[in-house]
Amino acid sequence: MTNRVRLAIPSGTEHLSLVDAVVTNFVVIHGGSPLQASELVNGVKGLVAWTIDVAYPSGAPGELVVQLEPVEGGVRCTIEDWGAPVAAFDQASGEVPAALQEIAGAVSELRMINLGHDGKRLSAVFPVQGFIAKLASIEVAHLRRGAPTSGEHAIPEVRGALPSDVEGISRLVFSIYGLSYVHENFYRPAWIAEQIADGSLLSTVAVVDGEVVGHHGLLSDQPRVAFESGVGVVHPIWQGIGVASSLAGLAVERAYQAGIPAIVARAVLIHPYSQRAEHAAGIRITGLLVGGVPIGVYGATKRGTTLLSYLPLTPHEHAVSIPSRYRAQLTAAFQNLGVEIAAADVNFVRAEFGALPALEVHLGDDLGSNGTCNITLGGWDDDARAKLIDTMRDAVRAKSDIVYCDVDLSSLTTPQLDEIVDLLRTYDFFYAGLVVYGRAGHDHLRMQAVLAPLDTIEVTDLVLDSDFAREVRQFVLSDHDQFSHLL
Repeated sequence: MTNRVRLAIPSGTEHLSLVDAVVTNFVVIHGGSPLQASELVNGVKGLVAWTIDVAYPSGAPGELVVQLEPVEGGVRCTIEDWGAPVAAFDQASGEVPAALQEIAGAVSELRMINLGHDGKRLSAVFPVQGFIAKLASIEVAHLRRGAPTSGEHAIPEVRGALPSDVEGISRLVFSIYGLSYVHENFYRPAWIAEQIADGSLLSTVAVVDGEVVGHHGLLSDQPRVAFESGVGVVHPIWQGIGVASSLAGLAVERAYQAGIPAIVARAVLIHPYSQRAEHAAGIRITGLLVGGVPIGVYGATKRGTTLLSYLPLTPHEHAVSIPSRYRAQLTAAFQNLGVEIAAADVNFVRAEFGALPALEVHLGDDLGSNGTCNITLGGWDDDARAKLIDTMRDAVRAKSDIVYCDVDLSSLTTPQLDEIVDLLRTYDFFYAGLVVYGRAGHDHLRMQAVLAPLDTIEVTDLVLDSDFAREVRQFVLSDHDQFSHLL
């Protein structure tokens, strides 16, 4: 939002005086005392100096971006860099580098996340007692005619949803999408309230004068799995001033605090805004889901295609096997997430796998899309092979439009994965991407098959907002004989 301050500096300690000046003035402008300014300067400079030391050793050239933002009870400092790799860590799990232990004792929410090709992000909240988070006034009349506010100046309050917000969330969805929204349950305030109460839905809202003007939801009904980022909507009057990014950013912070292992998002490709908000929150692309959105959603006359993206929130090495055909693509996806990988201990995982069936089938998906069949495969023997073939035939008989098959990378060996990939390709499956924190918290290869007529699937008129997204689309379509001619 507009009360954030960002400073880009070269990666030399001689430029720390710029940090002094900006931090000091930031505190004073927001009602802090000189003593508070001095304490915050020392803390922020400590984080910046540590970042320079580890990311740009021996005076290597580079750049850092320092961001300050008022939050409840203090100031969040975020430092972005594009230097040498550094292992991710999180204060909540006790994994803080020795050089930052002193600072860790004075801050909260200290963590480092890796953003793959987009560098790293170090952040912490410094407590500043009595800090006044003054929001810069926005002349609403100059931004959007007819803004729903009774005051001369207004800016949305972004916070966690309250029970009193659920009807406003439903009204917001209806005001934007009519009755065409893909997740029909969000038209039911009682359902929203139930999901929030039992922890299956983490809702973040933007509110002006008591009315919900923006919403971002995280949904899941299983332990140890990624929460789905969805129902990210902002009233048109309030678009274009950073509301979506603020919603996504707070949703990520709340997910950290709730112990959620990862966030998964599926940005629609009819506009760039969801992609940009997700990117700003650290969510990174791992695949492309062809035809995942039913006809009629958002008024579309074809099934829509979405990106598949994740933000891992619990930094650790992922133990996986990789199928030979997709080794380069899956490795690039892990790298884009900033996740390090190691060889899977398949026997250990199988023992842990326990009573989970080797194959599970689910019609529809977590966001209510119809016409899809979702298969999860975690074991491989003659019985699993026969069940997989029967399930694929059942999907044809059920007239499913799209079939997704998630193949467990933790419980299967590379030779088994190669055999499964070959079998799926004989049934016209092709690459979709990488799923992290899927069933049982395991990573999966997702493959997809299009059973609907190809001319009912939108794969050409797509808004892709990054080079990596365009590269993923290029490979996914090239892996399917009947789509490859479109490239």
